[in-house]
Amino acid sequence: MGTLSNSIEQLVNKYTNEHSNISPDCVKAAFNEAAIKSLPQVTEIIFHAVLKSIPDILPLNKANICGFVERNIKFWDKGLNLLEVLSSISLETGEAAWQEWDHENKNTIYKREVLRRLHVKSCQVASEIICLLKNGFADGALARWRTLHESATIMHVIAVNDDSLAERFFDYRTVEHWNKVRFYQEKAPALGYKLISPRVELQRKQAYDIVVKKYGHKFTGPYGWASEIIITDVKRITFFDIEKYAKMGKNRPFYKCACEKIHISCNSLYNSLGTNTDESLLIAGPSNVGLSDPAILTTISISQIISTLGASIEPSYDLIIHMSVAQRLADEIEKIFNQLKNKMNKCL
Repeated sequence: MGTLSNSIEQLVNKYTNEHSNISPDCVKAAFNEAAIKSLPQVTEIIFHAVLKSIPDILPLNKANICGFVERNIKFWDKGLNLLEVLSSISLETGEAAWQEWDHENKNTIYKREVLRRLHVKSCQVASEIICLLKNGFADGALARWRTLHESATIMHVIAVNDDSLAERFFDYRTVEHWNKVRFYQEKAPALGYKLISPRVELQRKQAYDIVVKKYGHKFTGPYGWASEIIITDVKRITFFDIEKYAKMGKNRPFYKCACEKIHISCNSLYNSLGTNTDESLLIAGPSNVGLSDPAILTTISISQIISTLGASIEPSYDLIIHMSVAQRLADEIEKIFNQLKNKMNKCL
């Protein structure tokens, strides 16, 4: 677009030089008016030119990306491979745990359901983090680790309490459903979307009223499912309270950093793992720097999740072996990523 503007400026200068009786401002105004009138046609021409150039542009972009990913994985591959193995062990541990659970815990149907879904979600998030690390997106990996940490923390809280807390967590979906319905109904007209039918809206409201009657109004606040176990002086329960209850606040500074990778703030614009915190650098894509912290944090969270699974039941010998190997592997992963981090820092 800058090139097009420069071309117009050159034409204006040329025309005014050849026609000295006409002021440059008049010529420029005429050109601007003509440009505005021709904008739809010019846009269409350039749009089709862009589409036509895709076969030339994309292969080069893909080649550059593939080359970067190959080099990135080559450098970090020892740690990334072990992290993938640990993620697979977590999945296998879950499968084994649920089989044993079915034989031992007949009266904890809510706990099984909630823990199983939290574990499956954590496996998916761990896979996303590994994908982001392989592709050089350390900030994105740290942002997704925040979700993994939340999953590990809530899993622990559900696991150490009886089935009634898991039931509250399960029922809290009704509160979230009703909040979503209210918010959607408020914004749908402006978006041009159809409103939810009165019948469905009434069903959601009635379900909401039932859980409020069952648990009390405090249940409807943020993390209201935990209001029975967390006593706080303020009205709102926060994730910090959940974390504190679970005694899993050791990595809170990293959690705060992860929040900056999700929400835009002044500091987040100047602080990127991919630049090794060099504020003078701007990064608009992947980087092979900064992968160690999100990788180590992910390792810790996966380890915690595996331990929670084992603590939730009377583990068999096979499950104990899974847990023991996972912990040994986690220690090795942390050591390797720290070594690779030191090696990378020497190259910078």
